[in-house]
Amino acid sequence: MEYHVFILVLVAALIHAIWNSWLKQSVDRLTSMALMGMGWMLFSLPWVFYLPLPTRASWSYLLFSTLAHVVYSLFLVTAYKKVDLSVAYPLFRGSAPLLITLSSWILLNEALSFVEVISILLITVGIFFISYQPKVFMGKILSFGILGGALIAIYTILDGQGARINESSQSYAAWLFIFSGMPLFFIGLAQPNKAMQALSLRELVTGVLLGILSCIAFCIIVWALTQSPMGLVSALRETSVLMVAIFSAVHLKEKVKWPGIFLIISGLILMRL
Repeated sequence: MEYHVFILVLVAALIHAIWNSWLKQSVDRLTSMALMGMGWMLFSLPWVFYLPLPTRASWSYLLFSTLAHVVYSLFLVTAYKKVDLSVAYPLFRGSAPLLITLSSWILLNEALSFVEVISILLITVGIFFISYQPKVFMGKILSFGILGGALIAIYTILDGQGARINESSQSYAAWLFIFSGMPLFFIGLAQPNKAMQALSLRELVTGVLLGILSCIAFCIIVWALTQSPMGLVSALRETSVLMVAIFSAVHLKEKVKWPGIFLIISGLILMRL
């Protein structure tokens, strides 16, 4: 992975950690996700007029990925109601890099070097080490978390391949977030408690701005998937778990497994060797 791709994906991971931390602390997470969906649409709409339409070959990837993104977003809202941020987030993200590495190797013939595979394994083990809690792993939340990881793997493979065969990765991302943001926004709007209508201006602006930030981060990821192997991009993106773990320890006073943080950092260093 080239240095500039490495740095930009780390920036995207930081943004990813910020909006997930905000979502966890939200009182009404479904409404918060709907506000982000509004931000996705507002950010993406101007680009669809400026950039070329996605190619015919990429539309099937785009539509199936939209479904996976919407389902994953709703899963994330539910998970944050059940467990600590330092547990819920890694459970979703931890299994994705290995699933993506294996899938891209089988389906797309993407081979990695021995050092790259070890770096992915270190990051993955570190993520699971951070999230490990016996009571969680003995319960239904484990299978719930693995299903979330599978959804991440599905939309990452679809987005990576869809962006690669499209003329513009950013055109692909713009249409993806219009299609994904629209149902989430209307789901939030249709809540019987009319939570969106009762929002203050500050809450509205914060949610929309974080949605726009998450869009920028994902545009970086989609572009990176066209520049580097998907397994490496995924593992590097999931270092957002490291950032969320540190945030949880410092600001939310949640318990964090620091050896897991060491493993993730070791994987990052190895990836750059």
